[in-house]
Amino acid sequence: MIKRPKSKWFAHQTENKNALVNLVCFVFAGGSPSFFAPWKQLMPDWINLMPVLYPMREKRLKESMPENIEEFVNNFFRENKHLLDKKIVVWGHCSGSLLGMEYIRLLEKTEYRRLRLLSAEASSLNMFLSDFAEKRARDLCPNLRMRI
Repeated sequence: MIKRPKSKWFAHQTENKNALVNLVCFVFAGGSPSFFAPWKQLMPDWINLMPVLYPMREKRLKESMPENIEEFVNNFFRENKHLLDKKIVVWGHCSGSLLGMEYIRLLEKTEYRRLRLLSAEASSLNMFLSDFAEKRARDLCPNLRMRI
């Protein structure tokens, strides 16, 4: 296992230094990373499960939520650059898909290209995606079914 200082951004994670992929999981609004805790037993050694712990949840209850999605994602990115040492798969559950998509857009600005987006139950995602982002999501994950 990786011996890194504990990050305030993750809970219920698995980290293996020999893993090939960081699976970054954004939970639905009002949820917490404990939603992903049962996944720990299902993860093979080549995947690091990284459930994101939002402010105002679990051990971060006293922290305020950023004013908007961009601020949230910028803070997350700035404080978790260590994730870039492996391929990244972003899993967004419901409204967590919006955070995942914004995180991918930010990563693209840094020219990081080893990533994929997976989304579950995010029928509202299309309301927030520009034509460019929608096309890019399809390029990143051609089998992603999006309701238009």
